[in-house]
Amino acid sequence: MNKKITKSCISALFTASAFFISFKTPDPYEAHITRSFINAFFKFFEQLKGTFSGNGFYILVLASALAYIYYRFFEDPEHVLDKIKGDKILSGFLAIMYAGGRAFAYNDRLNTIWTPKFNLIKATIFVIGFYFLYLLIIRGLNHVFNTYGSPMPEINSDYDQLTPAFNNVDKSAIQAPRFTQIKKLYHAHPWMFSFAVIYLSWIIHLIMRYPAALSADNWYEFNMYFGVYFFNNAQPIFHTWLTTQFVLMGNAIFGSGNVGIFIYVCLQSLLMALTLGYTEFLLYNWATPKWLRLLVFFIYCFTPYFTGNAAWAIKDYPHMTGYVIIALCLITIVVDHKITFSLKEDYKLILVWFVGTFMLTLFRRNGLHIYYATCAVLAVTYIVMLVKKKCKFSIIPFAVMILALLLSNATEQAIITANGVTITRQKDAYSVFFQQTARYVRDYGNEVTDSEKEVLEKCFNYEYMARAYTPHCSDNVKSLFYDDRVTNEDMKDYFKIWFQMFLKHPMCYVEATWNQSYYIFMPDFDNIVYNQDVDAGKGITTPELIDQLQLYVPEQMQGFPIMICSMYRMLNSLPVISSLNNLALYVIVMLSIMLFMISRKLGKYLITFVPVWLCIAFIFLAPMIRDQPRYSWAVFYIMPTLVGMYIHLINKQNAQK
Repeated sequence: MNKKITKSCISALFTASAFFISFKTPDPYEAHITRSFINAFFKFFEQLKGTFSGNGFYILVLASALAYIYYRFFEDPEHVLDKIKGDKILSGFLAIMYAGGRAFAYNDRLNTIWTPKFNLIKATIFVIGFYFLYLLIIRGLNHVFNTYGSPMPEINSDYDQLTPAFNNVDKSAIQAPRFTQIKKLYHAHPWMFSFAVIYLSWIIHLIMRYPAALSADNWYEFNMYFGVYFFNNAQPIFHTWLTTQFVLMGNAIFGSGNVGIFIYVCLQSLLMALTLGYTEFLLYNWATPKWLRLLVFFIYCFTPYFTGNAAWAIKDYPHMTGYVIIALCLITIVVDHKITFSLKEDYKLILVWFVGTFMLTLFRRNGLHIYYATCAVLAVTYIVMLVKKKCKFSIIPFAVMILALLLSNATEQAIITANGVTITRQKDAYSVFFQQTARYVRDYGNEVTDSEKEVLEKCFNYEYMARAYTPHCSDNVKSLFYDDRVTNEDMKDYFKIWFQMFLKHPMCYVEATWNQSYYIFMPDFDNIVYNQDVDAGKGITTPELIDQLQLYVPEQMQGFPIMICSMYRMLNSLPVISSLNNLALYVIVMLSIMLFMISRKLGKYLITFVPVWLCIAFIFLAPMIRDQPRYSWAVFYIMPTLVGMYIHLINKQNAQK
């Protein structure tokens, strides 16, 4: 027993210490000690003192609470949380990623962990401390889903039917509660009720930020469409065309682009509210517990991540609606075991797939890659089932996937032809490679050979490459890329030397990628950004175009957008909401659920996580994640449904035993 208590106390002390220390380790004052081994001890004592100085009391209090929790849930036979195969490996991985993230956050370099050498002790505290914390979280999540995942019987508006999971329950044993009118509406129309609640909660935010929140990307699109810049594919062509049509409509009918862009954000948020309302409908249909559905309602309706995004006319928002639609289609296909399709029975699913494909692929170029990958996973799964003779061949799924893509492409081509759009090489697609090369030039520029430099000079303004490198964002390096004159042959040569440089210093490339994306695994780092109003990004255009478009914050609305964005930032500082808006916690939940599914032999359902995996992959490939959380939106918008799906699957599995 004493050993268990001691283990709990030590692990709690490591975790508590990890919350209060940093990698900042200054050299101690010069004590003029001539004996090296004595000086080493002196230096160690001084650095150790600086590590905990001023925080000893707080560490003691937190460690005492954690020691009780660790003992209760890791050691006490009456309350110990169930172990899951692989939970220690996952906890160790997350702890290591956290320690690496803290190193990059402090000094943009991984060698912060061992420079000075004393930091190895701090890194050990981070890893051990967060290992036990993550282990508690993972096992705690498993306990919550298993213990509190089963729903309570619910009675619908007719008082005589139960939710799908309880159709066979003895109704006479259940006393019908007094339902309010709201509850009756919810049970009678769960999708439309959920949509109405979500959309009405967003309306006030749309009005307060009238006419809309724009960004530099929006104004870049206006510049291209109206001839200030060349109209090319630097921004999504369809979104450029669509938003300007609404602004032109507002000018033509109401004498101001304000009304047009406001109608646009109202429509795009309506589509998102319909989509998220359907996720609540799925949770209802799966008979998931009330606490989950209420939590998801709270996330959608009150957390600034969702309310704040609704008024933003950025390309990522309609793209994300399509992203979520395709994810919901995939979940429906997998969970309902739709291995054969019928035009008569599945026409709704097919139509929704078409809508999702359009929005996913037309509003962001990387939507095409997400679509290809999702379709490839579905096609391979279908082919494997055909080989195993678990289904009969049908051309419909393949035809739907191909036709939806062809129609989307035809729509874009029509706009390209009608507006004379110039197609140039996309720079965003090479962000991760450009960052790795720029970091190499910065750190090992003296090792770049003449032949390597010659190749790089054909592709970049090499002279400024090292200075332009910014660890958190590839935009500065991208701006040095000669996209208008680089040939395919030049790119082949570039990738050859890119690989040669990787072989010389592989850790440089690892650092460049990890440094830009470490926020994925940092639950204590805030990465929320809100564009306030239409004025955001105006600095990149001309006064004449501003006059022409008539996009401005009306005098009677002055101050409201600033005030409400301040409210978002305040809310995001609160403990609960800040956690619900944190990417790392969603990633931890995702990885934990995947582990639980494997341990429960539900691995065949893991393909439903493909859209979220792709989002995380594109975060690494994207120009940035710091100050640009929009690249991680898919994780936030899809994970609530995946949590509900997992609870539904384990309830179904338990019912079959």
